[in-house]
Amino acid sequence: MRILCIETTPGLADATAARLEAAGHEVVRCFDRDAGLSRPCVGLDRDACPLDLPGGVDVAVDVRSEDEPHPVVHEQGTTCAVRRHVPLVVHGAGWPNPFARWTTVAVSDGDVVDACEDAVRRHLDDLAATAAIVTRRVVDDGLQGAGGDVRAAVDRRGRDLRVVVHRPAAASTSDGAIAARLHQAFRAAGVDDESISISCVA
Repeated sequence: MRILCIETTPGLADATAARLEAAGHEVVRCFDRDAGLSRPCVGLDRDACPLDLPGGVDVAVDVRSEDEPHPVVHEQGTTCAVRRHVPLVVHGAGWPNPFARWTTVAVSDGDVVDACEDAVRRHLDDLAATAAIVTRRVVDDGLQGAGGDVRAAVDRRGRDLRVVVHRPAAASTSDGAIAARLHQAFRAAGVDDESISISCVA
């Protein structure tokens, strides 16, 4: 995975980043530590925002110190990630967590690698639940409620969101409507992947 690593204090996330890299994940940053507050965002003058990289970011990790009850300037990337619907892991902080409303997984003493992988799974599961609900509505409209089993699985490969919808065989003529409604629902939910690939199977 590509993981955006954020911190309340420069250097605080170094150990976390090392653990993530040791587990085989790519760690990217949005704050130039050497430049200090004169360049609070690498995307401002280098056009190098990690969120805009090909493939995007799979999950953001905000490593917080316990004596910071409010967001600080070094955490601007957390806000950007949340606005882009990137799952958020808050690591190392006690109470209060100013990002609690948008936190996918919070971990203090646990394994941050497992937390990141769990956050990504939860995010994809939420998208799969959305896909199943939308598909159920399309199928019920087309079959006048006769219905049948509807399930969905969602995976991501870089900037390509892949959706597999399992619908009743009798609903095969609704595949175009299902795909159109899913595209609309995902875009409305803020999914900004370059492509959304949808397959419908019985």
